[in-house]
Amino acid sequence: MRYKVIYDLYCIFDDGKVYSYKSFKWLRPDIDKNGYYKITLHYENSRYRFSLHRLVAKYFIPNPFNLPQINHIDGNKGNNHWSNLEWCSALYNNKHARILGLNNISESNRKRWENPEFRNKTSAKFRNVFKDRNFKSRNNPNFRYFIEDLEKRYHIRVLLVNKYEEIPCVLAELNSRIRNKRIFISGSFSSFDTGIEEFSHALSKSLASALINSDYRIVNGIGRRFGTHLIGYANECIAKQGIKDVGKYLIIKPFVGMDKSAAKEKRRTREKVIGQCGAALFVFGETDGNAVRAASGVFEEFEIAKKQHKTIIPIAFPGMVSEVIWNEVKSNITKYPYLERYIDLLTSEQSPDAIASYIVQILDSVQEVT
Repeated sequence: MRYKVIYDLYCIFDDGKVYSYKSFKWLRPDIDKNGYYKITLHYENSRYRFSLHRLVAKYFIPNPFNLPQINHIDGNKGNNHWSNLEWCSALYNNKHARILGLNNISESNRKRWENPEFRNKTSAKFRNVFKDRNFKSRNNPNFRYFIEDLEKRYHIRVLLVNKYEEIPCVLAELNSRIRNKRIFISGSFSSFDTGIEEFSHALSKSLASALINSDYRIVNGIGRRFGTHLIGYANECIAKQGIKDVGKYLIIKPFVGMDKSAAKEKRRTREKVIGQCGAALFVFGETDGNAVRAASGVFEEFEIAKKQHKTIIPIAFPGMVSEVIWNEVKSNITKYPYLERYIDLLTSEQSPDAIASYIVQILDSVQEVT
């Protein structure tokens, strides 16, 4: 039997009994007009009155979803053992009472309920509803309670299918929707040029805000300088919105920790990460003079995204890889119909806020088509 000490003066047990260290005796609860057992505790010259079932639930029953009410499973308000209590929503509590016939009880019915034989018979009937092996069958009249219980208490949305063969199609659609909400952002630079640095900060901030506010997920490999800017502003945006689950909107997959000898492994990692996204955005990127470096990560990621038929969005920046990608895309614009209206606007000549807005519009238009 479990117990908890309250105010250093009382001890409550999981069967609903309360012992007073002050008077060295078991406390006797009283019953309010609604039939609930109440207990009065004294602390620092003040009196506190509690519902006994709430005390038991508070100390012995987890409530991870912060449900507001407590239900007596067998319908007996005098049975405050922890195994007879459960946290629930108001809707569930009312429907449970309706099944047991406890709503709007007349005086005659209340007296019937006080009869132990009648109460045990009714409680057993309710328990058998949930023990019925066909309870989760659509043909069972109580099946809808099972569905509502999942949605209200555990926030699980239920999708009913007629045949097992439909499940792979449902899972494929879910996977597609999740993938299309993930945007891989590729970009890096080593230059300490003030203009590049300022544009990187402004673009990172605008992109992070626009994408997260539009419910897109940012995936990034922490490219030099630009990657750290983007991740920093994304975290700032998430914190401002009070989002606790950072991983829901920001997915970090670093490639920088792999040395040159692990080129094949790095490429496989890039292929896997980009494969889990619906679109790929390219900005900056190192160059060697006027030519693209053979080992440029940004250009390699572009080749992977193109091979995987991803939605490709380049932002041209003079003298960098993203400009090379932008020129290639523009020269083959028929392969990228979603960019026809926007390709000339995706350049560093535009303001970062405008670029971020265009990118969200492109992504939304692709979402509508798919």
